[in-house]
Amino acid sequence: MIIDDFLFPSNWTKTTVRKRVNPNIDLISKDEIEENIKIVLNFISPINQKELIKRASRNFGFKSTSKKTSNKINEVIDYMFSKQIINNNNGEIEVISKDK
Repeated sequence: MIIDDFLFPSNWTKTTVRKRVNPNIDLISKDEIEENIKIVLNFISPINQKELIKRASRNFGFKSTSKKTSNKINEVIDYMFSKQIINNNNGEIEVISKDK
């Protein structure tokens, strides 16, 4: 199946975050970026948005975070805000609790 120009197996159920040798943010799906953000937030929450972007990019194998990479990760963060998956609480990003 194709989602946003990325090919996924027809039996796809879970996105795996992969560390790359020569990462290119254009070759990383929004689903994988979202899953990576969730992984970072599972370990550090709340976290400053700039630090969240940096840690997510390092998980993919980036040695430094370019503006292009930062912008793409930030787009996914904004999407996650809009879907109420995460929340910005006074500049700190955290997962919205399912208990609420």
